[in-house]
Amino acid sequence: MSPTHKIGLLLYPNADLLDFAGPLEVFSHALHNYDQDQPDRIFSITTLARTQSISVGKDSLNVTANVVLNDNINNDEAISQLLSQLDFDILLVPGAPPAVVTEVSNEVEGVEKRVVRGFVGLGSTPNRERILFSVCTGSVVLGAAGVLGGMRATTHYLALGLLDQICRTTGEGKVDVVEVVEGKRFVDGGLLHAGGQVRLITSGAISSGIDAALFVVKLVVGPEMAEFVVRVMEYEWRE
Repeated sequence: MSPTHKIGLLLYPNADLLDFAGPLEVFSHALHNYDQDQPDRIFSITTLARTQSISVGKDSLNVTANVVLNDNINNDEAISQLLSQLDFDILLVPGAPPAVVTEVSNEVEGVEKRVVRGFVGLGSTPNRERILFSVCTGSVVLGAAGVLGGMRATTHYLALGLLDQICRTTGEGKVDVVEVVEGKRFVDGGLLHAGGQVRLITSGAISSGIDAALFVVKLVVGPEMAEFVVRVMEYEWRE
């Protein structure tokens, strides 16, 4: 069988390693056939970045992007066309140190924010719900993209104030009120008010992304598969 859920991983320089590696480890173990030796994976993963080779994890690792967001993809229409072709079910946005996500967030025409808005604009189809999934300070990028208005969201405990601040000074200076949740490993915010019938899931600090990813597996595949992944990973899932 072919993968039934397509994940887009949005990378930018110095994104935190575990923010995306943890969830991807979870998704890699979700299998149609429950066979680790000959895996028939439920999720496929495509990486997107501005350059073919992107340095992440405080410049400790170079990752090769599957899709390069080059200068030809420099406006909302081009992004929408690209995302329509890729047809992701899930967009995963990792976090990074506050200075990094602030730089990404403050770039007026930043392609990362365009990708977030473009994904939300895809909407959903009957019997198929898309998910916007951020880990750690990745939610700050979502806030800067202007898609969190009226939602419940969380982030790294040291960046709760930054998330609130970014959401209140989004885009054209509009107040984008968000309920910033403290003390949760992850938050299922429900469907975005920004439109598109896309579900929002945000997680707290770094390793919380693993718990959130297991919740995503439970949500879109089922609890039995989530428990299977937990056993394979020998992980203590904090639901």
